[in-house]
Formats: sequence, C-alpha cells, structure tokens
Amino acid sequence: MIQLYSILIWAGYMSLEGCREAYYWTAVGRLPESLKPKNAHPEFLMQRCIVFAPLCYISREWAIIASMACISPFFHNGMYYTIRNYIDKCYPKRWLDQSTNSTAWSTIYLQPWVRVSGFVVGVVLLFINYY
Repeated sequence: MIQLYSILIWAGYMSLEGCREAYYWTAVGRLPESLKPKNAHPEFLMQRCIVFAPLCYISREWAIIASMACISPFFHNGMYYTIRNYIDKCYPKRWLDQSTNSTAWSTIYLQPWVRVSGFVVGVVLLFINYY
C-alpha cells in the first residue's frame, strides 16, 4: 500500500512542479534580457531528485520506481502546458502541447505521444506489480 501512496505523492508533486515552473518561466519570459536568470533546469532536476530518492527508498520495488519515472513527464509537462495556456494562451493543446523554444534538453524527446506512452507504460507496470 505504501507503494501506491508513493506514486500518488509523486504524481501530485510532478503536477505541482509543472504548475510552479509555468509561473516561473512566464515571469522569466517577461523580464528584460539583461535581467533574465541562467537556465534553472539543473536546479529543478536536483529538487525532483531530492523528492524522488526517498520515495524510491520507501517503495523498494523496481516496478514502482520505474512506474514513477515513466509517469513523471506526463504529469509535469501536462500541467506546465495547461497552466501556461491559462496564463499566456500560448499552448492551445494544453496537456498535449509541445514547446518550440524550451531550453530543457529533454523537450525534443518528450513529445506528447511519448509522454502519453510513458504514462500507459507506468500504469501497466503498476498492474504487473499488483496482479
């Protein structure tokens, strides 16, 4: 049961991260070029690792850990694009949209179909683990 809580906590955290980053990158985009901060993606990744590591330790099952990794982009990016569209109206497909100017290295790989596929794989791994 603790594994299920770990996944729910992780999905919620990644959704909140997507929301937070939507507001962050909107604010950064409105700054003059001379005031824009450096790329914050490494710091965001570090924060996620700090949350992910204890959840992995608690879960202790490869299928749960793999499931959390697979569902991450679906919740994070989906929430990011949805909130950015709410703020700026720049991502009309919302959850299934895609950035064309992100500085994140993973953006070119995490197309909407990849994120949805990862979510499906994550759910399948849960079923495999529990049944």
